[in-house]
Parts: sequence; C-alpha cells; structure tokens
Amino acid sequence: MHTIYIGTAGWSLSSAAASHISLDGRPLQRYASVLTCVEINSSLSRPHQSATYARWAASVPEHFRFSVKLPRSITHEPRVRDGSAGNPPFLDCAKSRG
Repeated sequence: MHTIYIGTAGWSLSSAAASHISLDGRPLQRYASVLTCVEINSSLSRPHQSATYARWAASVPEHFRFSVKLPRSITHEPRVRDGSAGNPPFLDCAKSRG
C-alpha cells in the first residue's frame, strides 16, 4: 500500500484558511497540523543551510514530508539536458531526515 501526501506549494495560509486551524505554534507547525506535506518554494531562488532544513523537519510531526524545489541554477539556467548532473551542495543540504 502506498501513502498519499496532500499539501500545497509553501506553507503560507490565507487569513480565511488560517481561521480554521489552531493559532498555536509557528506558521509551519500550524500548517503541519492540517496537511501532511509541503513544497519548499524558496529553494528555487536561494540556498538554505542544512540547519534550516533540520529546524523545519524538527518542527513538524514525524510523518510529515517536504518536497524541495530544485534551485534555478539546475532547472532553468543550464536548460537541463542531463538529469544526472545534479548539484551535490544542494542535495547535501536538503537530504532527508533519516
């Protein structure tokens, strides 16, 4: 059996949506109390430190998952021709929590 994760691109919620969930915790924690995954959009345009990914992972339940958007330097600038090229520094920072 496969697990299906449901989330959005980014964890900012409109005031209308936010009014239906707890006000306890930081925005990502409130988001994770309702949905099971999120796409990290900001990684497209700027790098994050490993500590940032670790802090985000530590703030949500164990079952919660992140989808990390690849940096623009991989997806847009070289006009990706060979998916095996990758970007080790990015991948090292965004590696899974386990």
